[in-house]
Amino acid sequence: MWRLWFSAAVLLALPAGAVDFKGKVRATVGPGFDTNPRRDFTSSGISPVPDGFLAGFLQTQGALLFERVQLTGAYDAAGRKFLFTAPTEDTLVQSGALDALWAVHELVDLEGTLKARDRRGAGRDYSDLSADAVVGFLPDPHVEVRARGGGHRFLYWDRFAASFFGPSFGINGRYRFDKHHSVWISGDFEPRRFNADRVNNPGLDPDPSPIERHDSYFSAAAGYSYRGPFQASLSYAYQDSSSNSFGESYRRHRIAGTAGFLLPLDFTVLLSGALTFASYPDGIYLSSELIVLEDDENANNASVKLVYPLGDHVELDLRGALYFSRLVRNDLTYLRFTTMLGVSVRF
Repeated sequence: MWRLWFSAAVLLALPAGAVDFKGKVRATVGPGFDTNPRRDFTSSGISPVPDGFLAGFLQTQGALLFERVQLTGAYDAAGRKFLFTAPTEDTLVQSGALDALWAVHELVDLEGTLKARDRRGAGRDYSDLSADAVVGFLPDPHVEVRARGGGHRFLYWDRFAASFFGPSFGINGRYRFDKHHSVWISGDFEPRRFNADRVNNPGLDPDPSPIERHDSYFSAAAGYSYRGPFQASLSYAYQDSSSNSFGESYRRHRIAGTAGFLLPLDFTVLLSGALTFASYPDGIYLSSELIVLEDDENANNASVKLVYPLGDHVELDLRGALYFSRLVRNDLTYLRFTTMLGVSVRF
């Protein structure tokens, strides 16, 4: 019934004849090189086997803009085909999002979002699904506060015991000093139930009876951004995942920064980097393979991208990225460097 009422409310809010459509598409293809295509942690004296690859990226966005309603959608895809030593590491990552925003009042808006991300290949298949309802408060032209609640389902197909589900809650706020400077804060909380029993602490849990694993995930972040002759941002994030399963808890601090500059001769350079500091309350972490699911989120990293326009709709870009992580307790190191030369077409 609530779906019927929501649909009726949205339709009543759509003024006839007052609609605008905006969209853009960007596709990139090119060859590259990867020093650690299998994303292996290695011990001292052992080096991973590198490989070349062909990669393609597709980014699409579209929006229907009404007087008080905005409907937006996005679809991204990234594929990588290795050529010689790592044929089992071919990957395809797809993600999509749908969003409906209704400006109920000049001070309040309502929003519904659906997000999906799917990764296939290299023994790390997963699907990440979420749905949220959002209430936005805009008490001042400089202030924006948004509170959300919804559900989150993560399916890790190659190790289903790491799959989880549960409600998800969050709040974020932004303050814009002017058109150039802004600051933001955010917080999220998820009580997660897993598709597996917990791992007992061999030293403290004499009772081997099965108990379902559940984690409490919390994150808090703050950041600053500048938009002007150049663009830059700096952020700090803290993540805490406390589990009743031995060896599955972690705490992580992350400092990240980005910058973009226009250079002479129409070149553009984009820079990003992050430092991650992790600790494990149980002294070990049994899910080290999950750490490298997304290099740019979970490992120390630095990347650079140089873009040169070849015309109104064609660009040449050269990119490189370095990823590093260290498991001191296990005496394992994760080191990976990738580079790619691509041609992009955009509309």
